[in-house]
Amino acid sequence: MEQQAVKRRERAAGISAKSFGGKVVENSILGKEEFIEKVRQSNEACKNGDFELAIELYSETLQVDPQNCILYSNRSAAFLKTQKYEKALDDAIKARLLNPKWPKV
Repeated sequence: MEQQAVKRRERAAGISAKSFGGKVVENSILGKEEFIEKVRQSNEACKNGDFELAIELYSETLQVDPQNCILYSNRSAAFLKTQKYEKALDDAIKARLLNPKWPKV
């Protein structure tokens, strides 16, 4: 039953362990549910225009999954909104290197 609740939260946050290579949270300071919640919060912060908070939260999630092109892409967009263009470009390049087919980079 709890596993179903986790999967519902993953879908609501737009993520899944599978989308991250199945390695979410191994040897991490965040548990899987905490990671999912941080991603959800970061996406929500972007929607609400709180880009500084979004950057902070995306940075925390990238410590857990540094091979995630989606997180780099999203943080790049938040950096762009805060006029931190060099950082936005750096993250866009990282996202592109991790997944050259990712359309949002």
